[in-house]
Amino acid sequence: MDFDPVNRDAPAPRYELESGSEDEFDHDGVATKIQGQLVLSATEAGSSSTLQQGNPLVVLVRNAGAAFLSSLQGHRLEQRYSLRADSEQHASIAVASSSSGSSITVAMVAPPPQLRSSRFHEIASTLLEATKPSKVVIVDSYSQEQQLYRDTDSESDSENEAAIKYLATPTFLAEEKVDSKRMEPLRSPETASGLGAAFLSKAVINGVPAILTLLEDVTFQSHVQLYGSLGASRLSPSASKTLASLTGLDSIVASSAANSPSTGSTLSDFVASRRVKPAANLAVLGDGNMYI
Repeated sequence: MDFDPVNRDAPAPRYELESGSEDEFDHDGVATKIQGQLVLSATEAGSSSTLQQGNPLVVLVRNAGAAFLSSLQGHRLEQRYSLRADSEQHASIAVASSSSGSSITVAMVAPPPQLRSSRFHEIASTLLEATKPSKVVIVDSYSQEQQLYRDTDSESDSENEAAIKYLATPTFLAEEKVDSKRMEPLRSPETASGLGAAFLSKAVINGVPAILTLLEDVTFQSHVQLYGSLGASRLSPSASKTLASLTGLDSIVASSAANSPSTGSTLSDFVASRRVKPAANLAVLGDGNMYI
């Protein structure tokens, strides 16, 4: 029977909701198991049970955020809070002091890949309501569609294109300086999607100055790297420096490098726990059959 969009009593067919997404697969019931209530809790002894409010919030999303985090060498961002649903951790949160004495809240957000995209706004809402930030800077990546189907007429201008695209609220642009040489506005705002777009949308709803910065899709890069199509998914020094300045983490790096080492868990540890180990035999794909 055909689906009637006017009839709200009948649910939409599953494959008409979001074809091609991870939501189409139940992963043997795993997706159902991690749909519990999101809980933000302190993980470090002596930490306050609630996050300090009013600080700038830096949101590092999945692979793009991890690539930026790894490019900031010589510092440790210790996990003080975690965002979980049941036993699954979705985000690791640190609060660091800059050289000027102000604090910055840094959230590394990397939920399990089988998490339904309908919960992205819930994650964004939970963190923004808990922190009530003065501004939000989000580091995410281009969509794979934009990477794959780039306009061929613009290929000759690719060397002149900025490595970082952005989508910002007018209030953010009025208050903060954006490096126009290394960053350029996103040509098609509708291509922004996923967790980064969810955080930006929530910031707009709450009236918080915010910017969504987008790097080339490092997930796609690491995949095609198997076939020699692209280089390693590492940030260039200029891109790393630009993002460090925009997020305020350049001063965090300088002030944290001299700190004594700690045995506590860090945001980098959370990233490492999220990495998927490559298959031992790269010739075995998908269903286990050999195609190469």
